Amino acid sequence: KCDVDCTAKRNLQRFNRAFKKFKRAVRRQKYIVRFENKEFKPVRRSFMPDKNIKELCKDGMQLFNNSCIGCTFGTFYNKETRKCQLCPRGTYQDMEGQLLCKDCPNRLPGSGVEGATMLSHCSELCEQGTFSASGFKPCMACQVGTFQPYFGRTFCLSCGSNMKTKSTGSTGFKDCVSRKLCESGHYYNISTHTCSQCGKGFYQPSTGQDYCFPCPGKTSTDFVGSISPDDCKDRRCGRHMGDFFGVLESPNYPGNYPINIECVWKIRPEKQRRILIIIPKIELGDGEDCGDKVVMRKSKSPQSQSTFETCESRERPIAFTARSKKLWIQFVSNGNKTARGFSIPFVTYDEQYESLIEDIVRDGRLYSSKQHQQIFKDRQLLTALLEVIATPNTYLKYANVSHTMFPPSFFKLLTPKVRRFFQT
Repeated sequence: KCDVDCTAKRNLQRFNRAFKKFKRAVRRQKYIVRFENKEFKPVRRSFMPDKNIKELCKDGMQLFNNSCIGCTFGTFYNKETRKCQLCPRGTYQDMEGQLLCKDCPNRLPGSGVEGATMLSHCSELCEQGTFSASGFKPCMACQVGTFQPYFGRTFCLSCGSNMKTKSTGSTGFKDCVSRKLCESGHYYNISTHTCSQCGKGFYQPSTGQDYCFPCPGKTSTDFVGSISPDDCKDRRCGRHMGDFFGVLESPNYPGNYPINIECVWKIRPEKQRRILIIIPKIELGDGEDCGDKVVMRKSKSPQSQSTFETCESRERPIAFTARSKKLWIQFVSNGNKTARGFSIPFVTYDEQYESLIEDIVRDGRLYSSKQHQQIFKDRQLLTALLEVIATPNTYLKYANVSHTMFPPSFFKLLTPKVRRFFQT
């Protein structure tokens, strides 16, 4: 009755036990590697697990923005390239996450449409640059002054303003003879016969086009004249909340945040609870004018008690308790530079543990080693740590696996502090 999550945890526990035995064998010099009739003993303490392992998606899914996304309709998963690829002509795919495309019935060489998403696309549709009354063959070529970039159409599009194409059968506006060839990030304005920049919220990666693509969803661009969909950014301030802990994220994280943005968050814990902030990493568009910055203080008033403030990137993690019972957090960016931003976890804890938490986070040894720093950058370990801080009883949930999840030096640091706290 063990589901997927349960099985994953069991496998992780087994792996950690095996890895622990392996490290013990290396430490006692009982592990030997034989190569070309020679014996080698690994150097003790030289085996460090790599936390930056890329996630591997199952076949039929492609990694995109740290998430596994199934190959969409009209595509199949190529095992060699490990990417989604358009179905070739003569095939189609009407399902997601598939490893092969379906053959069209009565398949004819060169028939059908590349990237076909349904069985009807297997018919001999009119090619690009052609049309018919039904959209199916036989078809006629688009006349001079018109074009058609899509398959299976019943008409052709006009170049406009009496512009002509060099020949019949044109497949795009780029074939229309215009006064100027517009660069990427621009479109040809038919009424004025000039090139205009794509407005904010639009982009155009190709040259010689008469339109711009709109940014998807609620995203927009920082500037006019964008040339890539990567310029489209989500301007919403990120906030994810649980009962006692949550995460604050800069807009568009993990992509670069937009320019000229302001975010304000307020943390108001329940009575008799205090706030602990953990900053794994901050990437800001550093500048002499300190235009991009993060401020944490008691209230909106600049004179209120301050907890943290920075306008510089920080690679090294840091944890600290709020100097006030509630917290006002502001992030602003100017119009000069942009960067990846931040994802800042926080947790509220029972104030009876305040002296213990303070003792831990102010100890420089907490951040001295790369193993300790990795705890704050590993979302799984950090979530477990925050959960225990928020509700100490949940430690029982991790009691059997905690010593395999965290390095021994971490417990060596915490154990005397915890004992001292509960003995006084």
